[in-house]
Amino acid sequence: MRTPESLTLRDQLTDVDRLSRELADHLDNAIVPQTHELRRMTRQTGDPSDDVPDITLRNQVATLLKGDDYTRKMTDRLRCYLDSIGKEVRKIVSGV
Repeated sequence: MRTPESLTLRDQLTDVDRLSRELADHLDNAIVPQTHELRRMTRQTGDPSDDVPDITLRNQVATLLKGDDYTRKMTDRLRCYLDSIGKEVRKIVSGV
């Protein structure tokens, strides 16, 4: 995998744009719906027939945690790119 520092500023900006779109898509289409589903499953209705088996809850939580791990990795990658972009811009502004 290429490091942000090894890329031109233009390529870094292109990659950040792509990564931010991927992250937004992942949040909108995976994390948010999975979170809503888990919340729906855990609501108490008072009706015993609505009880969700433990294994179902564990599977839903496991899926959500995998998605969270992916989200954190993407966020860390974005942060690295943004740090590198910040350094490049400071160099340009300061004339170094």
